[in-house]
Amino acid sequence: MNIISTSPNNVWRSITFFAVAVLIFCYSQQPQTAPYPVFLEINHALSIVPNWIWSNITLLGDTVILLCLISPLLVFWPQVIASLLWSVPLGAVITYVLKHAVSSPRPVSVIDLSEINQIGPILHNFSFPSGHTITAFTFLCAIVVLGSRLNLVFAKRILIFSTILLSCLIGLSRIAVGAHWPGDVVAGACVGWIAGLNGVWLSDKFKSSWSSTRAKLIMGAILSILAIWLLINREDYFDGNKIIYLVSSLVTLTIVYVFYEKFKATLQRI
Repeated sequence: MNIISTSPNNVWRSITFFAVAVLIFCYSQQPQTAPYPVFLEINHALSIVPNWIWSNITLLGDTVILLCLISPLLVFWPQVIASLLWSVPLGAVITYVLKHAVSSPRPVSVIDLSEINQIGPILHNFSFPSGHTITAFTFLCAIVVLGSRLNLVFAKRILIFSTILLSCLIGLSRIAVGAHWPGDVVAGACVGWIAGLNGVWLSDKFKSSWSSTRAKLIMGAILSILAIWLLINREDYFDGNKIIYLVSSLVTLTIVYVFYEKFKATLQRI
């Protein structure tokens, strides 16, 4: 892929300022005393979709699963993975601060379980913002910003549109499974964009973190550790176990290919 390295332009900055403004607004509305009607309406409306579909979609918002899923990009487009890894520290800090500053209860903590379409584990930790949505929109930001630099116009549009669709579905899935309030999802999208743009900026600044074979091997090692951790600590969405095996297999195949390329290059120098 022909990628032209440029700094994020004013469009991305404008979107980021908007995201910060929306995030501040969402924070000012916390803790929400009675968001039940909107949550219940969305939760019930989304229940027409089979539970196994929402289970699989929501799992894609798990940071470890998403990183493993996109591991083949380590071969074709390593800056995307580097951007996500660079975005983790800021995203984690913002998430931790907001969750403990707001201390918003989960829906199941304040609404009778019989009224909610609950899928997967019952969560009782702090709700605001949605971590899965943060991961989804961090990935979206990386794809949108880096994808806008591609010269393949049609492919670029398809890539960006499909990523926007996937990210929105992951956000909706957090309401569908009964894990988050709508405000949590909106705030998560804002945090994800902010963290994602920071990750892209750092990957532009430190190109050595993804451009060399050594950097790819290091990222491959990180992905391998994550895949092993994922197999040991499976999610409690029983319908989503196949995704765990799938992403672990993708990591394995990717690492084998990266090492093969490294070995072939070494032989050619001899």
